[in-house]
Amino acid sequence: MATATKPRNPYIAGRALGQDRGFFGRADILSLVETVLSSPDNNAVVLFGQRRIGKTSILLQLQRRLPSPPFLPVYFDLMDRANRPMGVVLAELAATIAFSAAMPAPPSENFDNLGIYFRQTFLPTLYEMLREEQRPLLLFDEFDVLDVAAEQQLPDNAAARQFFPYLRELMGRESRLGFVFVLGRKTEDMSTDALATFKAARYKQVVVLDDQEARNLI
Repeated sequence: MATATKPRNPYIAGRALGQDRGFFGRADILSLVETVLSSPDNNAVVLFGQRRIGKTSILLQLQRRLPSPPFLPVYFDLMDRANRPMGVVLAELAATIAFSAAMPAPPSENFDNLGIYFRQTFLPTLYEMLREEQRPLLLFDEFDVLDVAAEQQLPDNAAARQFFPYLRELMGRESRLGFVFVLGRKTEDMSTDALATFKAARYKQVVVLDDQEARNLI
């Protein structure tokens, strides 16, 4: 008598899902991001929820599934970047964007800690390379790691000190850019400076799969 084969567990734990295999549900979140950021009057969505709930997987799926055009989705992980100089982080971000846009990466030494080169030179060059209707969409993972305690001894040029005010200015001046931020903390645990960055953003909580999505996974 043949031994029955045990069913394979489709659930993948411990790593983010950048492919279709193992990813179920979240259609409402993917649709919300596309709908909100298809409007030129909206430029930011904040996804928040408990850790290990699948937020990184959602960003990776957005990078794969959002139509291009009208979007150029670019995933960028901010983990371990809070202590780095602002210019270094912007150079790394620009290199990631350039790779996604199939354009040459600009020299890293050109990027300053005030973000002038990034906004005044790199972004206009990027826009010229893209189709007129294409919107760069920056998918920032682990964004809350930049919101470190004020008592930490960080240099003035550290990204954790410079990024929030710079990003507020960027969001106000660069209407063509879109943003999706992932937070691993409750919004009430964020600093006032950090929350001010998202005051015009659309918020969406990432929770556990609903009953039908869980059944589909099983």
